[in-house]
Amino acid sequence: MALISSKAMACPACVGAVQGSEDDYTAYILIGFIAFTYVPGYFIYRIIKKAKKVEKKLEMAQRSSHLRAD
Repeated sequence: MALISSKAMACPACVGAVQGSEDDYTAYILIGFIAFTYVPGYFIYRIIKKAKKVEKKLEMAQRSSHLRAD
Protein backbone atom coordinates (compact mmCIF):
# COMPACT_ATOMS: atom_id res chain seq x y z
CA MET A 1 0.00 0.00 0.00
CA ALA A 2 2.82 2.41 0.85
CA LEU A 3 4.51 1.77 -2.49
CA ILE A 4 1.34 2.53 -4.42
CA SER A 5 0.63 5.73 -2.49
CA SER A 6 4.20 6.99 -2.90
CA LYS A 7 3.87 6.73 -6.68
CA ALA A 8 0.50 8.51 -6.65
CA MET A 9 1.73 11.58 -4.76
CA ALA A 10 2.61 14.36 -7.20
CA CYS A 11 1.45 17.84 -8.00
CA PRO A 12 -0.16 18.31 -11.44
CA ALA A 13 2.63 20.66 -12.56
CA CYS A 14 5.34 18.17 -11.58
CA VAL A 15 3.77 15.16 -13.27
CA GLY A 16 4.40 16.35 -16.80
CA ALA A 17 8.03 17.18 -16.08
CA VAL A 18 8.79 13.81 -14.52
CA GLN A 19 7.08 11.53 -17.02
CA GLY A 20 7.72 13.49 -20.17
CA SER A 21 5.02 13.02 -22.76
CA GLU A 22 4.27 9.38 -21.93
CA ASP A 23 0.97 10.17 -20.22
CA ASP A 24 -0.67 13.51 -20.93
CA TYR A 25 -3.77 12.72 -18.91
CA THR A 26 -2.23 12.11 -15.46
CA ALA A 27 -2.94 15.62 -14.23
CA TYR A 28 -6.55 15.37 -15.40
CA ILE A 29 -6.91 12.02 -13.67
CA LEU A 30 -5.62 13.54 -10.42
CA ILE A 31 -7.96 16.52 -10.73
CA GLY A 32 -10.89 14.18 -11.41
CA PHE A 33 -10.00 12.01 -8.43
CA ILE A 34 -9.83 15.04 -6.14
CA ALA A 35 -13.13 16.38 -7.46
CA PHE A 36 -14.92 13.03 -7.08
CA THR A 37 -13.52 12.68 -3.56
CA TYR A 38 -14.05 16.15 -2.09
CA VAL A 39 -17.20 17.39 -3.81
CA PRO A 40 -19.48 14.67 -2.36
CA GLY A 41 -17.86 15.22 1.04
CA TYR A 42 -18.72 18.91 0.85
CA PHE A 43 -22.35 18.15 0.04
CA ILE A 44 -22.58 15.62 2.87
CA TYR A 45 -21.14 18.25 5.24
CA ARG A 46 -23.77 20.78 4.11
CA ILE A 47 -26.58 18.25 4.63
CA ILE A 48 -25.38 17.46 8.16
CA LYS A 49 -25.04 21.14 8.99
CA LYS A 50 -28.55 21.85 7.68
CA ALA A 51 -30.00 18.90 9.62
CA LYS A 52 -28.47 20.21 12.84
CA LYS A 53 -30.01 23.62 12.21
CA VAL A 54 -33.44 22.05 11.60
CA GLU A 55 -33.09 19.97 14.79
CA LYS A 56 -32.27 23.09 16.76
CA LYS A 57 -35.32 24.93 15.38
CA LEU A 58 -37.57 21.96 16.20
CA GLU A 59 -36.20 21.82 19.72
CA MET A 60 -36.83 25.56 20.19
CA ALA A 61 -40.38 25.15 18.85
CA GLN A 62 -41.06 22.26 21.23
CA ARG A 63 -39.77 24.28 24.18
CA SER A 64 -41.95 27.24 23.31
CA SER A 65 -45.04 25.01 22.89
CA HIS A 66 -44.41 23.42 26.30
CA LEU A 67 -44.19 26.86 27.89
CA ARG A 68 -47.51 27.90 26.35
CA ALA A 69 -49.25 24.72 27.54
CA ASP A 70 -48.28 25.36 31.16
